[in-house]
Amino acid sequence: MVAGLLLSQSLCFERWNSVLPLGHRLAANWQRRAQRWLSNSRIDVEALYGPLVLWAIQHWQKPGHPLHLALDTTMLWNRCCVVVLSVVAHGRAIPLLWEALDHPSASVSAEIVIALLERANRLLSEPHLPGKLTPLHPDHFHHQGA
Repeated sequence: MVAGLLLSQSLCFERWNSVLPLGHRLAANWQRRAQRWLSNSRIDVEALYGPLVLWAIQHWQKPGHPLHLALDTTMLWNRCCVVVLSVVAHGRAIPLLWEALDHPSASVSAEIVIALLERANRLLSEPHLPGKLTPLHPDHFHHQGA
């Protein structure tokens, strides 16, 4: 699954067919397989992804310049809300932390946002990271292009 994700550069199972020898497997089989993989308690996403994104931030961030953060929510299947806190670098938002909620709305409470920001503060307070944090509101991006 990781190979399909990386080679296709897509989360879409259908695109994995073009890069992996999947044959004529049913999408439902792949969904069950993905669910088992994602539910695997031996996979620690933060332990794997955290050092990678911190390494990247070290190379993107210029000393003395602010590190911009963006907060966004995405709805999946009108029942799951994913709250994503991203680092803004080179015109892109790179996910730093996220929280998936069984929640029927893209609006989330201040407690959830504060908890994400506190986690980000702990993660980004590493002494080897340059700069300071600057949270951005989604409206900031609309005004940048105007």
